[in-house]
This record gives sequence, C-alpha cells and structure tokens, in this order.
Amino acid sequence: MIQGPIALDWDRRIFGFVPGLDVAAIDGSPGYGPALRRFRMWVDAGIGVCGRPEWVFVKIHTHGALERNASVLLGTPMVGFHEAINREFNDGARYRLHYVTAREMVNVVRAAEMGLNGNAGEYRDYMLPPPPAASVRRLVSAG
Repeated sequence: MIQGPIALDWDRRIFGFVPGLDVAAIDGSPGYGPALRRFRMWVDAGIGVCGRPEWVFVKIHTHGALERNASVLLGTPMVGFHEAINREFNDGARYRLHYVTAREMVNVVRAAEMGLNGNAGEYRDYMLPPPPAASVRRLVSAG
C-alpha cells in the first residue's frame, strides 16, 4: 500500500487556531483545489521508501473524478497547477517530476526497495511489465 501524504494545513484552521488536515484530495470543495502551496506540503511530507529518501512519492486522489469536479479537474485550475509544479519541481537538478500509473509506481517502489538508484523514471517497468494492450497502442501510434 502506498500512503498518500497527510499534512497539517495552517491556512485552513479550525476554531481559529487548530490546523486543518490536508489529505491530498483534489476536488471542487473550498480549500481542496489544485494549488502549488498544497503540492509543496505534499512533497514536504516526504513519503518514500527506507533507504531511498530522495525519491519522494506524492499520491493524490480525486474521489473518482466525480462529474461535479470536472471544471476543476479538467479546466484552467488544473492546467495552471501542472504548469506551476513543473516549473518548481522539474528542474532536472534538484527535482525530477514523474507522472506514473499505479503499476509504474509499484515498480519504482520495488526498485527503491532493492536499493537501485538514479532516475526513478527508468524503473517504470522494473518488475511488472506494461499490459499487452499498451504494446499494441505503441505499435499503432508508431506505424
């Protein structure tokens, strides 16, 4: 099981002094939109694998991408969010951002557990290969 980040959110206080919790959900609710400030909190949570602390995993969720959240998840807020996190967390030196599927994340975690190092993105297919349908799509798009 890959844990998603849970962070204290001091910008969403309860009773004026108790921090709210951010559970890495993105939806249309107030305070749960895509925001660089939130992504920084998730990175700072430092979810990773023992022995490979420089590979930080940020697992977010969208509650099944409900239709009422479509404008947030598919609209301008999300485009701006991805532009911002790519600017700040994909410089190729300090940070290298990878978007991965659940299968690819399992592979990267397994590589980390085995002590492999380098670019985490190179381990997307480390143990579990892509499904056969993915190979067909590659052939069709290449041809």
